[in-house]
Amino acid sequence: MDDMNGFSVWRPYSRAALFLWAALMMSPLLAVADDAVFKDWQMACELSDRGQRVCHIAQRLSLKDSGETVLIVQVGYLPGGTQPVALLQVPLGVSLPPGLMLQVDAGKIYRWPYESCDAGGCAVTVSLGDNLLKALQAGKMAYVIMAERNRQGLRVPVSLMGFTAGLAAVPRPE
Repeated sequence: MDDMNGFSVWRPYSRAALFLWAALMMSPLLAVADDAVFKDWQMACELSDRGQRVCHIAQRLSLKDSGETVLIVQVGYLPGGTQPVALLQVPLGVSLPPGLMLQVDAGKIYRWPYESCDAGGCAVTVSLGDNLLKALQAGKMAYVIMAERNRQGLRVPVSLMGFTAGLAAVPRPE
C-alpha cells in the first residue's frame, strides 16, 4: 500500500473489481491464478466460459483514514478489440450530471457521462483512443475528477508508474 495525498493505493484489489470487469465482458468468468505486479498496477487474468483467457491491469484507491474505496480503474482489451478499454468505478453518492473527468499530468481534461450505477457504485467505460493512450503512457500521474452530491469536486490521483509495462503485458483476446 502506498500513500498519495491522503489516498491509499491497494495493489491487490477487491473481487468486486473482477466481477465488474466480468460484467463488462458479458460472459461468466472463472478466476485463474495469473497475477503480476507492474509497480502500482496489478494484472489479473480470468478464463471465460469459452475457455478464452482475458486479462486486465487495475488499481483500487482508498481513503487513507477510513479505507473507503473511492476509485477502481481497470484497463484491458475486449475480444476482437484493437484499442484498450478502461473501466472506472466510483462509489455511490457522486453527482451524476457533471460526469467523470480524467486529466493526465497537467494536460487536457477528458469528460464522460456515467453509464450505470448499481450497488457497487457508478461506472464509466472508455475506449482509450490514441491521444489519451499516449498521454497515459507518457504521464506520471492521472487525476480522476468527480463531483460529490454537494457539487464539490474530488480529485483522485492515480499513479501511472507501471502502466505502460503492465498494459504491454496484457494479452489481447481473439
